[in-house]
Amino acid sequence: MELSLKKGIKLKDKYEVKERIAGTDISNIYLCVELKTDKMFVIKEMFVKGCFRDLDNKTVVNKNKGILEEAKESYRKEGKVLKEISHKNIVKFKEIFEENNTVYIVTKYYKGLDYERYIQARKINIKKEICKNIYPILDAIEYLHKKKYIHRDIKPNNIIITKDGPILLDFGAVSHINSKNKRINISNGFSPIEFYEDDTKQGYYSDVYSIAATIYYMLNKKIPILAKNRVVEDELFLEKRKDKVELLDKIILKNMDLDYKKRAKNIKVLRKELKLIMR
Repeated sequence: MELSLKKGIKLKDKYEVKERIAGTDISNIYLCVELKTDKMFVIKEMFVKGCFRDLDNKTVVNKNKGILEEAKESYRKEGKVLKEISHKNIVKFKEIFEENNTVYIVTKYYKGLDYERYIQARKINIKKEICKNIYPILDAIEYLHKKKYIHRDIKPNNIIITKDGPILLDFGAVSHINSKNKRINISNGFSPIEFYEDDTKQGYYSDVYSIAATIYYMLNKKIPILAKNRVVEDELFLEKRKDKVELLDKIILKNMDLDYKKRAKNIKVLRKELKLIMR
């Protein structure tokens, strides 16, 4: 029984699956060609844990219909948000459609490396890296915040570095700032402590934590300690550094504080702090 769509399968009679390029416990992600234009697109298919295919190898089935419908609604919400926003450093939305008893989100295909592999593959000049890739992502997050949304899943794997700059991907965890029901969403090392429960106070400072954790990864080339593991003993930084790097450490540590009140309250404040190391 196939769990992902086979190469050559048609979707909406306009896209053809070329290959599965990624996946999570809630999705399959495919590289597809639009038959009319021959352009490549990325299509994310809702496929939550526990799903399987019917005999046609396309239709999605789950014995728990409640879980299936909840996941579909989450995808519809993601599609609605992507349709509403437009920024040069945010993934470009094309369309959302339902077929095979599931939901598909179509976005632009970007050639490049995810930020994790990008960082691991090169020696980093901190000032240049902040200017080239961190500032544009801050711009994207700030734009999203002005639209009253929290991304809630900022991490190196959700940023792709292209020849035209960084692109923020995957809005599956996005939530309106005033939403009372923010589902638990954990990305190990990059999620603040408030993401571990669905009834905690979350805000723009939650994304501040995640981008600070991403900067930590850029600086150290390793994933930060999980927020929940820092509650008893907090040892984010073990090395003594010098000059500007030590200052950056302090900025990161402040904005990865377990107490959200001690972090920068928004991206504007964080950007101002980062400018101190650019002098």
